[in-house]
Amino acid sequence: MDKKLVEKLEELNTEDLMKLLVKKMGYEFSKENIIEEKSEDYMQRKEEIYSGYLEGFDEEFETHIKNRIKETPLLMELFNKFAEEIYKPNIIQEISNKICSRIESELDKTLNKEQKKLFEQWKFCEDKLSNDLAEQSFIYGYLISTELREEARKQYPYKEKE
Repeated sequence: MDKKLVEKLEELNTEDLMKLLVKKMGYEFSKENIIEEKSEDYMQRKEEIYSGYLEGFDEEFETHIKNRIKETPLLMELFNKFAEEIYKPNIIQEISNKICSRIESELDKTLNKEQKKLFEQWKFCEDKLSNDLAEQSFIYGYLISTELREEARKQYPYKEKE
């Protein structure tokens, strides 16, 4: 991770940090709120994020996955299909969602305009952190399976037909 950027983050106020996060993620931002509309360069931003995951994996596990897998759009599509079609919420998530919804409703009744804005920003960041962790976990799992397959092929090569 870029140490200069990490140091700069300490100096930024909350609104500037929010603008930076939203920009890095490829969304639009207005002074009043976060607009969950994808910017024109959204796909490019997502590819950069996914490429960063690949580079991070290579750095962490001393592999060369990035050289073999350059199809970040493929990984993005695989994750999206996984999230849309395979993932099914369980009872723990249903209960948690219900609790969060009720708490949010109660808070909404008591917060003033500025507090509501801060709460919305906090929810946005929490949501994006969760999504980012899920995407990175999915990609790391995919990359680990790719590495294991390659190592297995080296250790146990296919038998030649006689």
